[in-house]
Amino acid sequence: MSGRKSTVCNVSVRGGDRMTERWIYPLCPVEAVLGSDTAADRIGGKAVSLMTMARAGIPVPLTWVIPIRLCETYYATGRVLPAGFLDELQSTIKAHNFRWAVRSGAAVSMPGTMESVLNCETPQDLQRAIRTVLDSWTSPAAIAYRQAKSLQHLTGTAVILQQMIETEIAGVLFTQDPLDSSSDTLIIEAVPGLGDQLVSGDLAGQRWRVSRDSRQIVSHTSEEAAQSLLSLDQLQVLAQYGIQLEQQFGSPVDVEWGLTGGVWVFFQARPIAITPPPHRDHDSGPRVRAIDGPRERPTGRVS
Repeated sequence: MSGRKSTVCNVSVRGGDRMTERWIYPLCPVEAVLGSDTAADRIGGKAVSLMTMARAGIPVPLTWVIPIRLCETYYATGRVLPAGFLDELQSTIKAHNFRWAVRSGAAVSMPGTMESVLNCETPQDLQRAIRTVLDSWTSPAAIAYRQAKSLQHLTGTAVILQQMIETEIAGVLFTQDPLDSSSDTLIIEAVPGLGDQLVSGDLAGQRWRVSRDSRQIVSHTSEEAAQSLLSLDQLQVLAQYGIQLEQQFGSPVDVEWGLTGGVWVFFQARPIAITPPPHRDHDSGPRVRAIDGPRERPTGRVS
């Protein structure tokens, strides 16, 4: 994608065809009927989250969703992709001259247990990446997580296909401190380039606390003495997006974001659990990244 402008989806969501015949559905415009609160059981929580973001006018990457029933079929047939799926995949990607990210999306978030694959280019890349995501459903980490969280009723994962955005800066945003329910600050973390090292927990990056009321910087910490990656204006814009998403979701949220060519793009938002206020200094102790572990396990480019 080097040298290309990032394309984002920012449209209203509408109903359309029921998910009975096809395997791959574009998120924008949405072609699945979402008339019930069980939509996550069909297309996964990540897809529902992305549609919620699109409804709110939040820019998200071009996205397609493969429903959970593909994973169910894959395992029911001895890990064989169904007839017609590869032709549909070929048809989906042939009109788009960009790299792809392939991500998991179970009905309930399973942080740190599922695979994602970045920088896919060819149909063969995408096929291998989709298999990697589907196979990770039965990884030891995923099985142990479902057992620990009493999620054995889940039947599989959806697969998310997204335009691979080559971000200049990327990071995460917590609209409330997950370690302190009394906090009145947002937490923003950022790294240069792609955000996969940050969300996987491999890189700490720079961190800001921004007042929810005044949108002013309360503190700024960095692992290295370096120039701030984000200006005050950018932090305030990001904070406003975060508050908007919090209002849309109806609770504090954990948001993955990126910035490229002056354009914001948002990859995921999900509610976060807030714990009672601890008796400690706000900037001491473990970093926020350790609260619920890495979100996914990026495996890089397929080979």
